[in-house]
Amino acid sequence: MVAFSDFLENTRRNDIIVQLTLRDIDSEVLVTALFGEDEKVKSIFLRNMSARAVTFLLDDIDRRKNLAPEAVAAAQSFLKGLLEKHAKSMVGDEPPPVEERMPPAIDLGSNDAIIRTFCALVEFVKTEGLLSLEGIQSTVDNPLLRKGLLMHIEGWDPLLVRSILENYKESYLRNLGTSFDLIIEGLDSLASKDNSLVTEQKLRSLVAEL
Repeated sequence: MVAFSDFLENTRRNDIIVQLTLRDIDSEVLVTALFGEDEKVKSIFLRNMSARAVTFLLDDIDRRKNLAPEAVAAAQSFLKGLLEKHAKSMVGDEPPPVEERMPPAIDLGSNDAIIRTFCALVEFVKTEGLLSLEGIQSTVDNPLLRKGLLMHIEGWDPLLVRSILENYKESYLRNLGTSFDLIIEGLDSLASKDNSLVTEQKLRSLVAEL
């Protein structure tokens, strides 16, 4: 099995392996695995995380007290197993020079454009790692995509990210449905030649809380 020392050298290949590993590991397992480790080992992972994710991780490690050695050993074994898996997947696939790899453009103009965008993104992240997208989310107009990219870059659990974004989607659709209801009711009021007071009360009844 690989050792943490195998990834101390700050190369693009090592960083991509570590970033892929961080994507696959639960934050609690990572905290347990790094508990009590020296700064050199921690730096392997910290250099591949966003600034906010680093703060969260270090705070979580500092709050841990007297973890059982067996728990730490098990977490480290799992972490090293992930590192080994992704290291093997990189054999013979050295990433191209940094200057040749720029994040793909984000185009959400049509369904086909969205598909092309995400196909390009997954290929880019496969060789460059999620952290390579840091900053790109600030150029994205779509709020759902912007929030999702940021959360993934920061290392949030993918299932939690999906759950949160589903809630945002439901909230957006509810608001969108309410807007449509207001328009339909407003047109009906217009056709009925209601006065403005009646129109206002009809419309406010759709959004007001009793």
